[in-house]
Amino acid sequence: QSSSNIYERMVVVYGDNVPSYTTVFEGARRFKDAQLTIEDDPKSGRPITTTNDQTIKVVKNLAIEDRRITIQQIADTLSILTGTVHDILHEQSHITKFCSRWVPHLLTPDQRHERVEACQELLACYSIEKNHFLFRIITGDELLFSYYQPESKRSSKQWKQAGSPPPTKLKQEKSTNKVLYSFFWNYKEIKKQRRDLISADVILHHDNAPANTSRHLVSSAILNLKYEMLRHPPYSPDLVPSDYFLFPILKDYHKSWMEIVLPKQEISLLSGT
Repeated sequence: QSSSNIYERMVVVYGDNVPSYTTVFEGARRFKDAQLTIEDDPKSGRPITTTNDQTIKVVKNLAIEDRRITIQQIADTLSILTGTVHDILHEQSHITKFCSRWVPHLLTPDQRHERVEACQELLACYSIEKNHFLFRIITGDELLFSYYQPESKRSSKQWKQAGSPPPTKLKQEKSTNKVLYSFFWNYKEIKKQRRDLISADVILHHDNAPANTSRHLVSSAILNLKYEMLRHPPYSPDLVPSDYFLFPILKDYHKSWMEIVLPKQEISLLSGT
């Protein structure tokens, strides 16, 4: 009999519970080919389960050997699903991929060693003098301001409705005319004149910018004043105290002050004369 006749007779017997026509057709075909079993034929491909100890070990080793390998590459290598690789890495092996961290400089072994020596030196000084060591420190730094500071991107934010185009802004350059501020202060406050510190046992601290490390000018002046220098390693991540609060506040104040003063100044001021 044909598959359609078999299906029609089964509808009469089973009603709504009749198997689909595709199932009936496939069964009839198998019986005609003398395939009397109803089990599926063996298939090549991945096993029923791929999350076993051996697979977990191989996936983990691949990720460790090549830390930039992708989940897709691992799946293609082992002929398993990407979801399985993802589960093995994150849920079972607790391996996570991170982007590289940007650092300002890659320090040499000598520079790293110098950092350790500087820290040990500071700890040794503090263990002897305690807080008096900190009270002797005077930190100094310079800040260069332009007469005209373009508005920052953050301060020019605007509200916009959904679907409306974002605002545009013309890139502006800073003024070529600048003013340089120098600050020296200790744990108390900034003062215009500190005559009492001329003969005191001062420890001077500033970064190691070229202007601050000139042997012929800066070092000789410090020796004449009988000051001590606080060690500052190259490319040290530690900020000079002025960078924590003084300079950010001063930049905002200077910008608002220049917005008031500049329109009232003569052109000679802008030309630097």
